[in-house]
Amino acid sequence: MKFLCFHGATTNSETSWEKDHLRRDLELDDTASFHFIEGLFPSEPIRDVEYECPAPNLRWYDHNGIDLTKGVKHFSEMLTFKNMTSPEDGARRAWEDYSGGVSNGTELMVEYARNIIEDEGPFDGFIGASEGGSAAATVLMDQLQLSRKQGQACTIQCAIFFVAAAPLTEDGKGYLLSDTTDQRITVPTCHVYSEKDLLCWMAKALENVCQDDGKTTILHEGGHTIPHTEKLMVDVAKFVRKVKQGDIQGTPLTVHNAARG
Repeated sequence: MKFLCFHGATTNSETSWEKDHLRRDLELDDTASFHFIEGLFPSEPIRDVEYECPAPNLRWYDHNGIDLTKGVKHFSEMLTFKNMTSPEDGARRAWEDYSGGVSNGTELMVEYARNIIEDEGPFDGFIGASEGGSAAATVLMDQLQLSRKQGQACTIQCAIFFVAAAPLTEDGKGYLLSDTTDQRITVPTCHVYSEKDLLCWMAKALENVCQDDGKTTILHEGGHTIPHTEKLMVDVAKFVRKVKQGDIQGTPLTVHNAARG
């Protein structure tokens, strides 16, 4: 299986995946290979120590209003809404209060990904972290729609989302949410996040826009981060191998993993 990988906000492909046990595990027995791409838009680095990384600092969306320079903890606290009724309610309130829209919509990012898929593909799966998870989900929605229009099966067999957010609408004016659309990501998905993360409702909003068949949720004990530990990545690797073997479960599966960082 060949995966297209989207790094997290204000990082880059080298620093996002340099400690990746998943990559080592799946490459060791030729289960999977990985193609890493870079975000389109320059950004200031995030100040939180655990998120610091060397330049280039890149993002997938040209946001008008989201400033991450004060750190993820500060940003998370801003988005901890009182009386939140659902993950979708939180996503809408976050967008209305802080996003201010995405310049150029999502067209530029999606077109960029389409060109990479055409030149470097076909790909069997997507992997995305944080904002890169939202970008991966947005591109996956686009690929599924293209395949339906062309009357062809989509080559993407699965997606893995680490502490990610929901896909954006085509016009870049909001998140694509399960309570406002019937559109769904119709391939098996793996969602990795922590309920201790103040932004976990973003990951849940993404979960809800994915079909139940073949859905795996892996809950870890960290915060808004990817615990690059062998213990966690073994569970993610199991998901990939099941997809490759055609042995994915039909009903949602939740795995509790004690990894912290």
